[in-house]
Amino acid sequence: MQRRFCVAILFFSLFSGITLASCGDNPPAGYLAKTATSVIFIQFTATGQNQQQINGNIDEVEENTSVNPPEIKTSTTAFTGVENGSSLTLTISYFGISSSFTGSLNGNTLTLDLPQPDGSIQAQQFVGSSLQQYNQAIAALQKQVANQVQQYNNAQATASAAQSTAVVQQQEQQAVQDVNQRLSNDLSSLQQDSNTLAQFSERSTLQGYANDWQQMQNDFATEQQQAQQGCGPDNTNQNQVSADANQVNADDNQISADDNQFNADKTQYNLEISVVQSDIQNVQNDWMRLQQAVANNPSGTPGAAYTADDVQSAIDQGEKAVSTAQGVWGNAQSSVQQYDQEAVVLQKKADALLGSMNCN
Repeated sequence: MQRRFCVAILFFSLFSGITLASCGDNPPAGYLAKTATSVIFIQFTATGQNQQQINGNIDEVEENTSVNPPEIKTSTTAFTGVENGSSLTLTISYFGISSSFTGSLNGNTLTLDLPQPDGSIQAQQFVGSSLQQYNQAIAALQKQVANQVQQYNNAQATASAAQSTAVVQQQEQQAVQDVNQRLSNDLSSLQQDSNTLAQFSERSTLQGYANDWQQMQNDFATEQQQAQQGCGPDNTNQNQVSADANQVNADDNQISADDNQFNADKTQYNLEISVVQSDIQNVQNDWMRLQQAVANNPSGTPGAAYTADDVQSAIDQGEKAVSTAQGVWGNAQSSVQQYDQEAVVLQKKADALLGSMNCN
């Protein structure tokens, strides 16, 4: 004689909080027990008459709370055993090590003596239930875990959003700090370069022109005095006038050397003007960036380290230095042009004076 038993044990924790379910008058498909975090389904077949041999499997579905978010974990364990009347002995083997559990089967109630975490033995009851009840219990556990996963994901999303907000705020504050520092550096450069440009002068170069022009006039006057004395014996005085004319030419060459210095001054002038103008543009750009960075920083901290008046004052100083330097350079150009023109005329006069002596 052979008979088959299907035992389903539904639980969320095998050792506590078990809820029993009954199949009513219909023959049970298994035996169910519920706890907070797991489901077990036991199926076995008993053969024989008095002491029947039992063979079966335990299918377990449980919530794995050791990970975040929690997840469903399943396992299947085979067992053997003996049924003697209402008494049962179940044996489970793991890697060659066997553990046996005793219990009883009375109608729709399966009772197993199970070890507890503290080492004690406690009788746990499982009640016969249908496969539908088993599936409903699995669905309930899955829904419970799904809800926890959703709560975890919501919490993670909230934390991520908060972190993103903090990162954005930090970036906004850092942007203000960076532009403040850049503006500070460019204001310092503008002030320094404006002071340098304000000192621009052509006084030394123009003094060189003045000295050389005066020398040229003096040497031409000497030539004139010598020419008034005529050719002289054996044209000796003409030779002196020729030497005086050569000196005037040498003076004209010195004026040309002054032109070279003036051209070198022009290179330095253009460089200093360009640097200050670039500084002004940098400060203006920094001020625009700073205003934008402050507007993009709702926290208000840090704020702008400079005011519009600070920026405008520095720009005014730079523009004044540029204007003053341009005036100095324009006046110098006029003076140099006059020196060059007068030197050419005087040099021609010196050569003409020598040619007009007509000495044989």
